[in-house]
Amino acid sequence: MSNSAFIEGLVATAEPVARRRVSMEVLALGAIALVQLIGATLFFGDDAFQKAMMGDGARVVFKVSLLGISAVSFAAMALWSLDPAARRVGPYLSALIGVVALAGFIGFDRSFGGSLTSTFAPQFGMRCLFSVLFLALPVTLLLSLFMVRGASTQPDRTALLVGLAGGTWGAFTYALQCPFVGLYYLGAWYVGGIALVAIVARIVLPRVAKW
Repeated sequence: MSNSAFIEGLVATAEPVARRRVSMEVLALGAIALVQLIGATLFFGDDAFQKAMMGDGARVVFKVSLLGISAVSFAAMALWSLDPAARRVGPYLSALIGVVALAGFIGFDRSFGGSLTSTFAPQFGMRCLFSVLFLALPVTLLLSLFMVRGASTQPDRTALLVGLAGGTWGAFTYALQCPFVGLYYLGAWYVGGIALVAIVARIVLPRVAKW
């Protein structure tokens, strides 16, 4: 087969690439997040957040706000990283993680509870960890679909951002009814859950999203 015949065959079987619609991606992401929030509210109960506030209310609000803002920021960066022209995602990601870590260190209770059991409360922490992993699934899967369809030019970084966005959203959803505000507890179970989602996404997604 000549080169011209081969090229003509490729052209004949080629299909146009659909233009990426970021607005629809944002809308879909917002819709699934809203549905998940409504479902979590019904599952935990309407007064779950009020009960969580009965302890250290100011820090509970700070925790929920920090996780919510972080989840939205990671998701926005994940969508941005799908743009072939996006070149400075890395520095912004590092800056965001640094700001969140510093804010958490300053804002949460840094006192040690006297023992490992009282500080890390594994009887509650394990439930927290698995809940974060489960609640991370909807957003993580949807962003993964966007990544596969978007043919990311930086799949490793996009996969990491997908995992961070999904994991942080799962932590935010769970935090709406969780009264714990200790730095060590949150670092072990919340950050641990987010890190697990991010690690799995970083390992799996670049291998699945091949084009």
